[in-house]
Amino acid sequence: MTKLKESIVLKMQNLFCLSFFLGITSIFAQLDGSKYNVAMKEYSKALHDECVKQHKVTDDDIWKVRTGIFDDNNHEMKNYILCLWRESGSMDLSTFRLSKILLDVYMPEEVHKGDGTNMYLECAGKGRELPAGTALQDRIWVFMKCAQQADPVNFVMF
Repeated sequence: MTKLKESIVLKMQNLFCLSFFLGITSIFAQLDGSKYNVAMKEYSKALHDECVKQHKVTDDDIWKVRTGIFDDNNHEMKNYILCLWRESGSMDLSTFRLSKILLDVYMPEEVHKGDGTNMYLECAGKGRELPAGTALQDRIWVFMKCAQQADPVNFVMF
């Protein structure tokens, strides 16, 4: 396969993964889930169900994060959020990078009315800037706290 074809295939895979990530948000976000299609809602529920099996979190734990209450001692919640990101494939966890193009395309319109996708990119940078050796779940936690604090009305929590 040529490098161009490989690049196109990789971009298509990323688009597919991000669309599923946004499906996750329809269940747990501050935003209205009716903005997402049925397939995305179904996939997001499957991811949620899988990650809840692996990490014993409650609806109350999820609600707290959605509303800005981050219990830094709740390791199960940190692992649950990492599980969702890992299972969705929407972030390169080895580099802790999101794609601005994909965020601009797939984030709900409401997000663009707030601080937009730049907020998510900047907050991912805060997770990336943590000292070497910082656990992934702690990087995700910093990222999510930053995004929620930056724009709580348009915060997308999956």
